[in-house]
Amino acid sequence: MINKEFTHFMGKQNGKGELILTELQRYILTLANKIVEILKDSYKERLTSVCLFGSSVRGTLRDGSDIDFLVVIKEVKMSYHKRIKEIIPLLDAIRALREYEELENFKLHIEPCFLVFTADEIKDHPPILLDISQEGLILFDKENFLRKQLTQVKEVLVRLGSRKKITPHGHYWTLKPDIKPGEIINI
Repeated sequence: MINKEFTHFMGKQNGKGELILTELQRYILTLANKIVEILKDSYKERLTSVCLFGSSVRGTLRDGSDIDFLVVIKEVKMSYHKRIKEIIPLLDAIRALREYEELENFKLHIEPCFLVFTADEIKDHPPILLDISQEGLILFDKENFLRKQLTQVKEVLVRLGSRKKITPHGHYWTLKPDIKPGEIINI
């Protein structure tokens, strides 16, 4: 289910405000929702939020792109490396999905990629939230946790006058155009 505030996701709207998605975009969204179900089964009550972001949301997928997911879990006492190792076995289940196999028909050689953060780490507003606040598509969000955090990030970006600069090689953020030497910015 696509939330109204994220209707920029991958497509254009028709006159009724409904999204018009390409066949590839429909496959990605269907696969993403299946991946959310796998994550729910694996993490159970620890799963707080799942958000799709990156080129799959911007509609700029190309050969070798990732389908990027932000996964937010309840606080755990394990390193980031161990959290990633915990998700690796799920890749076999994902690759076994009919939707994943059908996506391979597009010959893009794309793979899911996961960033796994704890809720406390997300509350610290890591830099990845700058982009996700602008282009993320929340697929699962217990108690609107991630939505609230992204709203806070958006509010700070507006207050600071932040701008995302697009270049031929990617992008960067100017967080505060009128920053003074020595000034500290908190997102």
